[in-house]
Amino acid sequence: MANMQTVRRRMMALIIFLVVLDLAAIALLLSPVGRSRDARIEEYDRVRNQLQAKRREALPARDMDKKLLTAREEISEFYKDRLPAHYSEVTAALGTLAKDSRVQLGQIKYDANDSGIPGLQRLEIQAQVTGDYASEMRFINGLEREKTIFVVNSVNLGEAQAGGVRLEMNLETYLRTQ
Repeated sequence: MANMQTVRRRMMALIIFLVVLDLAAIALLLSPVGRSRDARIEEYDRVRNQLQAKRREALPARDMDKKLLTAREEISEFYKDRLPAHYSEVTAALGTLAKDSRVQLGQIKYDANDSGIPGLQRLEIQAQVTGDYASEMRFINGLEREKTIFVVNSVNLGEAQAGGVRLEMNLETYLRTQ
C-alpha cells in the first residue's frame, strides 16, 4: 500500500506539472511572444501606420497661433484695402468709374443691411447708368475689376434713346463698421 501511495503522489505531481505546463503554453500562445513572425510584422505595420496618420492629422495644428495671427492681419489688411468705411467712398468709386467709362450715373439708392459678419455691413446699391453700349460694358467690366469689391447682382435694360441705353443695376458691396 505504501507503494500505491507513492505511485499516486508521483502521478499527482506529474498531473500538476502537466497542468502548469499547459497553462504556460497557453500563456505563451496568447502573448505577443507567441505570435508568428508575420503576425508581429503585420501588427507593427498597423501601429506604425496609425502613428503616421495621427502625425499627419496633428501637422496642420502646428504653429496654429502664428497662423491665426497671420490670418487676422491679412483679413484686417483686406478689409482696409478692399472694403470702404463710408458711403462717400462708394459714391466716389462709382463716380470715378462712370467718368472713366464715359457713362452717366442717374439715380443711386443705398440700402444698408446686417451682413451677419462682425465688423461688416452689407450695402445694396440700385443705380441707373446711361450711355452707349460699349461705354456701359466698360463700366460693368470696371466694376468687376475695381479695387473696392462690387458684386453685380442684376442688370436690367431700360429705355433706349438716341443711341443711348439706360441700365438699371443692382449691386452690393460691404462697408467696414469698425
